[in-house]
Amino acid sequence: MKKLVFNHKGQFTHLFLSFSEQVVKSHNLLMGIGTPVEFELRLSLGDRHILVNDRVGLAGFQRLFLAQRTLLLEALKVIEEDQDLYKRYELLKSCRAEYEVVKLLLINIRDEPVRDFKRFCDEQFVPILDNHIARVDECLKIKHHKSYVHKSIADKGLLRLDGLIGDDELSDIFAFFERSCLDKKEYYALMQELRYGRPSVFEYYRLTGISTNTIPLFFKILRERYQLSMSNRDMARWLHRKFRVERKGELFPLNSERTIEDKLKGPLTRREKSLKLDASFDV
Repeated sequence: MKKLVFNHKGQFTHLFLSFSEQVVKSHNLLMGIGTPVEFELRLSLGDRHILVNDRVGLAGFQRLFLAQRTLLLEALKVIEEDQDLYKRYELLKSCRAEYEVVKLLLINIRDEPVRDFKRFCDEQFVPILDNHIARVDECLKIKHHKSYVHKSIADKGLLRLDGLIGDDELSDIFAFFERSCLDKKEYYALMQELRYGRPSVFEYYRLTGISTNTIPLFFKILRERYQLSMSNRDMARWLHRKFRVERKGELFPLNSERTIEDKLKGPLTRREKSLKLDASFDV
């Protein structure tokens, strides 16, 4: 029995073009010899190799279509294992788009196996691809949302205290910043940012009359006392970006992010736990 070997070494996105060529070549061969043939489908994705064998005859190409479906499913497993979400999404969407191109290329071919192939694609291949695309898309939305929240807190500084802390305690906290801010406009912007999570027009806030150790300890106590969900690293990055301390007419950062992060680590001492977060706060 004659054997056909189809070896696809191209990109995953070109898989439907290969499938259509396999159908056309198999049909042309069978029309010439009139007897069933064995076929072997090979697919190489990087250093991963997939192999499917069966036979096909003029009576029907269903076995070839099913073998192609098996190849597609195995290829999807490889992509899921080897590629990150963004690359998977790109490959899946490109493959889906190429199928629409392949349908246009086959639109004038009237042979029954080709018509059956297009029907099988619409009923089997496309739902499989669309399902994978939808799953990856949902994962990306979740990942993007987490990244956005993470970026909002750690990088943009949208730390909102309203709703987490009572009004009287908030007033005490803001009294500390009112005392420490070098400029009233900056104080009001900081109050709006911390109370309502509103983005500030100021790149950073200038503080005076305190040491570089004061702010990290203030927010360390604030975080523990009111259970703020912010990691040491995120809070260190946020503090490093949001505050400068004025000394003798010059502005200095609180410290390096790494040093601030080290100051945020570890439990509070008994004395630190007893400190009031108000205008009198100092270390």
